[in-house]
Amino acid sequence: MGLRTGQFVSPGIIYGTEGIESPGFYVFKDSPLELQCIIDEHDSTIQTIKINEPGSNWITEDGIKIGTTLDHLVKLNGKPIEFSGFGWDYGGWIFSFGSGKLSKLEGKMGICLGEPDDITGLDEFEGDRDCSTSSKKILGKGVKVAEITVYHPGEI
Repeated sequence: MGLRTGQFVSPGIIYGTEGIESPGFYVFKDSPLELQCIIDEHDSTIQTIKINEPGSNWITEDGIKIGTTLDHLVKLNGKPIEFSGFGWDYGGWIFSFGSGKLSKLEGKMGICLGEPDDITGLDEFEGDRDCSTSSKKILGKGVKVAEITVYHPGEI
């Protein structure tokens, strides 16, 4: 049985931060297996793969998936995690694993955290600022992985 591209792959625009639109395609669109692939306009290679479908079946070799809690990420990493404050276009993006076990992902894979279940009393974690789990105040607040992005997948 041959694979027909149209069954599982559909061209489309992939949306990013600040309203950026990139050419690409979806694999298994609107399913727990959805992948959003951004392509290079010059040579059509895949630049980035985004996973952000709630309930996604994709999981990293470290056990990270959409919905993994920040608390669990800290446990996996073994050191505090630094991320951007919530409530703006680049909010929740992890920018450092502080030389912990997950620091091997830096530059290869991006992880974006969704906002806490309740942001009340967590002003220090809002807006365009650097935040860290060294302030344990953010732990236990329902912060979960909302997006996993694989950069330059052909190089991995």
